[in-house]
Amino acid sequence: MNRYWPIALILCLASAGQLKAQLQATGLWRTHMSYRDAKICQATDEYVYAASFSGFFRVKQSSGEMQKLGTQDGFAGLEVTCLNYYPSARCLFVGYADGNIDLLFDNHSISNVPGFAQKALIGDKRILDVSFHEDYALVSTYFGLLVVDLQRHEIKDS
Repeated sequence: MNRYWPIALILCLASAGQLKAQLQATGLWRTHMSYRDAKICQATDEYVYAASFSGFFRVKQSSGEMQKLGTQDGFAGLEVTCLNYYPSARCLFVGYADGNIDLLFDNHSISNVPGFAQKALIGDKRILDVSFHEDYALVSTYFGLLVVDLQRHEIKDS
């Protein structure tokens, strides 16, 4: 038994440099959210976007590769309540529970329309649904309708 100790000690020391306690470096964050139950889905030409109760993500149609999305990617809100795609403008409309609106053009360029979210209103500002007509998004909320200009990225009327 004593003759195997030097060999075991050498193997342990040699493999100690290969072992890591963490895959993530100290000081960096990693999310562990459930993306299992999507409540809203919307397909574009290249991706399928989905929102679950704990996150927002997209799946590339050609490869099945999933990408988590959030504020670190430039999106304004956390709880997505509305998704709709307008093929003519190549625009994905993203509405949030706090009234914020993001417009994602060509799956890459994000433009925030914060006007409604910044209004001093008491009550639920959640974005309920959206329809499109020409260059405008017609947005329904509990406070009424908003008209968002997709060219100028602003609220035209409420």
